[in-house]
Amino acid sequence: MVRMLVSDDGKFIYKKIKIIIPPYFYQTFWFKIFLTGLFCLFIYFLVKWRISFLQKKNHELEEIVNSRTKILSDTVEKLEVTKGKLHKEIEQQKKLIGTITHDITTPVKFIALTAKEILDQENFDEKRAGKILNSIYKSSDQLYNFTMTLKEYADIYSHHILDKTELYSLFQLIDEKKILFDEIAEKNNTLIQNNVDESLQLWISKNILSAIVHNLIDNSVKFTKNGTITIENSIEKENIILKITDAGIGMDEKKIEYYTRLQDNIENEKLLLQKYGMGLHLVLQLLQMIGGKIIFTKNEPQGTSFKLILSNKKNE
Repeated sequence: MVRMLVSDDGKFIYKKIKIIIPPYFYQTFWFKIFLTGLFCLFIYFLVKWRISFLQKKNHELEEIVNSRTKILSDTVEKLEVTKGKLHKEIEQQKKLIGTITHDITTPVKFIALTAKEILDQENFDEKRAGKILNSIYKSSDQLYNFTMTLKEYADIYSHHILDKTELYSLFQLIDEKKILFDEIAEKNNTLIQNNVDESLQLWISKNILSAIVHNLIDNSVKFTKNGTITIENSIEKENIILKITDAGIGMDEKKIEYYTRLQDNIENEKLLLQKYGMGLHLVLQLLQMIGGKIIFTKNEPQGTSFKLILSNKKNE
């Protein structure tokens, strides 16, 4: 507002002048709209980043949960398998103990009765007493061998639970057994041949396989005279085939049928320890521990072949 004096009597005129001052850019309306939009855009991307971060975390947590669930599931599955194996082993142990208890009473009772017969004799007949003492000796020796075989089985079984398999040479294991039986075989004019591949290495429990081979060679040596016992191997897919062939008197068809049936149904089949002895029963028990099988074959014109089918896998 401007005024100007136009007369001496003090009269003024007034003029109103409009002055427009342009605002700074940050004071403009459009700038305020831009700032508002930029702030909204920032909030949008912040929320989007946060959602993405949380989704990633959730995905990672899901993977951890799935991984742990899988581990737990595998552990439960292994425990179920172990439980099944233990149940089968316990049942087989019960059955074995029951059979042994039943069969061991016969020689013990016989020893007691024959000893009583000597004590009850009024007239001491030296010849008769000699026969009785000889019977006692044979029964006692049979009982001793029977209990030693059981001890061997118990030792191997207890060691197998804690056994950590190590790589070893099959040829060397067979050679150790060959040296052990060479002298006995020589007396029967029998030759033991070790034709196993010298480069073959096994993960199978050495203690168990050693006991199996020992029993089979022992059987072959006992029943082979003026012949040859051959031990050789081959490979079929993932399995090691160990074959022990002798030229002895051979197993009869009834025994082969019995042991084959027993192997296929070892949990339920009745054990005839007194009739067939403990040796091959022990072999079947030990083969079951390492997941192996045995095939009995009657050779022509004579002798028996024992074909062991062994899975050469490392036990974790």
